[in-house]
Amino acid sequence: MKKISLVIGLAIALTFTASSLSAKCYGFKDADIKVCVNGDGFKERKKASDICKGVVGTDCGGITGNSGSCTGPKCYDESGSKKSNIKVD
Repeated sequence: MKKISLVIGLAIALTFTASSLSAKCYGFKDADIKVCVNGDGFKERKKASDICKGVVGTDCGGITGNSGSCTGPKCYDESGSKKSNIKVD
């Protein structure tokens, strides 16, 4: 019984660890930029929104989608630095 519990516990821990390591580039309704951050949870989405607001100077609206990369002149990393090519997956 202990072995089964241990195996299930490890499987759950690995699932959450793997999902927290994924990163995403987010697009916004009211801004024509993408912000790429490490992680894909509520906290990371808020961080991307805050970075967007800092870059454009106003609220960027809701997140319209995400992807694993951003290429072009309107990509920003999680430090708010402009980059021409970001791949997060």
